[in-house]
Amino acid sequence: MLVIKIFLMSRLIALTVQDLPADDEDPELISSLFDFTADDLGDEVKRVLEQYGRDFDSIEGLGSDNAEVNKSLADKITTYLRNQMGIVRTIALAGCASHRLSLAVKWFTSDGNNPEYARVVLKIHNLMVALKTNKNRYKLAAKTPLCPETANDTRWDSTGEMIDKSLKIKEHLPNCGFDRATLNLIPTEPEWGHLVELHDHLKSFKLVSKWLQTGENEEREKREVNFFTCRKVFNALIAKYSREGADKKTIAHWLGSNASIIHDKNVESAVEKIHGGESYASLSASEKRY
Repeated sequence: MLVIKIFLMSRLIALTVQDLPADDEDPELISSLFDFTADDLGDEVKRVLEQYGRDFDSIEGLGSDNAEVNKSLADKITTYLRNQMGIVRTIALAGCASHRLSLAVKWFTSDGNNPEYARVVLKIHNLMVALKTNKNRYKLAAKTPLCPETANDTRWDSTGEMIDKSLKIKEHLPNCGFDRATLNLIPTEPEWGHLVELHDHLKSFKLVSKWLQTGENEEREKREVNFFTCRKVFNALIAKYSREGADKKTIAHWLGSNASIIHDKNVESAVEKIHGGESYASLSASEKRY
């Protein structure tokens, strides 16, 4: 029951920060948005532990998304164990693969990667907003039962869904009798080409996202999700999208085995090897210390 209680608590904590950027993020921004810090989270975890007569020495590791506040919490627990309890133990944070994938996709559709992608995504978003006005919605409904759909900042896959919907209503847009301002928001043929290209790329990311959440591949076959299989899938994405973006980054910046977003690379490497069938004896000295 203790493990379950702490797990639920960690998920509750993680949910509050999972949609914030974990790479190059501003810790002060997080505090201002949610008005709590790693110290606040630590106090709450300690309160739960004390209900069971336990302290932080009952914790072997944390599991949540990769936000800086969560990594800071793991470091603070490590410090507490050493300074307050005389226990030398590293509390590592096992990060969330879906969170890392989300950050990689957000970068992929941004100016940092491809300014043209970012420009057409913004244009189609503005078009969808315009189509949601009562007047334009009525005009569109006269041609198709499909409704306009905008992207949601808290769901990266909503960008792909918005593009998918725009491609489905594309043929109807010139015949709806929209005003000039709305017509100017309709992409040109070259811009539609960029959207089709981006839409195809996002499908690859969405298949991985679905597998991470359900354990099913494109053929609906079950494939275990663990550190080893996740590394293989991420490496395949890195190989497929190896081109540097405008900011000189690649998706390996988030998905790579040496990504700065990882709290403790030795822990993740050790678990990957064990999940891949390697023995404990095969681990390096730095991996064995856990």
